[in-house]
Amino acid sequence: MKLYRIGEKFIEALSSYIHWDDRGKAFAMWRVEETWDAGEGEEWYGFRFNYVIETNLTNYKETTTKSKILQRRVDGLFPPIVESVFIDARYEPMCAVEDETLLNILKRSYKGKGSKCRDYNLAKSRLSILDNFIDSSNWPEFCYQARSKSLELLSQRPEFIALCEDSATRAEQKLGKRLDQLRLRLNRLINQEHISNKVLEQELNNETTLNQLIIEGIRHPSIRLDSVGFIIVSGRTPVQSQEDDL
Repeated sequence: MKLYRIGEKFIEALSSYIHWDDRGKAFAMWRVEETWDAGEGEEWYGFRFNYVIETNLTNYKETTTKSKILQRRVDGLFPPIVESVFIDARYEPMCAVEDETLLNILKRSYKGKGSKCRDYNLAKSRLSILDNFIDSSNWPEFCYQARSKSLELLSQRPEFIALCEDSATRAEQKLGKRLDQLRLRLNRLINQEHISNKVLEQELNNETTLNQLIIEGIRHPSIRLDSVGFIIVSGRTPVQSQEDDL
């Protein structure tokens, strides 16, 4: 049995396809929650932003092959993670969802037909339901504000800041051991054999520069939007349609 790892052609191809295929990356749904007020106008609505957090390598300028090798290296130091931000869009300015009960409702997996508290995909004939909450002409600005707010909230989370700082510190310690080994080898050549190894000196300089780039990239990581959803929570079902099996 072959064990597939990061770097295998199959895994790399699958990863590229996932990033290329945008189906499911933007969605809208109506979530029925039996504990919620079923009255019209009592609905909650807002956004869920899912971000992929990984080492920022935008300042690394090398060949594609070397970039992939470095990416696998830094993923070992700071594995990519997904962080979700829930935005309450009912008020101005928009704000983070902090109520634990509501957060548990929003984090619930999608439930289709046959579930008591089911979800409805707001697509095709149900798309017009969104107009009852946001005027269609305001959607671009509305979404832009929501995303800007979500990025602001994520970057200011104490646990997010602590994660980046702690990960950068651990990476600095691990990378420092590699530099110490190179320095010892170089010093041994100079002190014992009285020769200078230009290749090793260059490797040490390159490694020092690269380490600084990696540590800074972990401390201030890349935050990439992976998917976004607009969610409506209500104690009642939306208008019935022929798509109620979706």
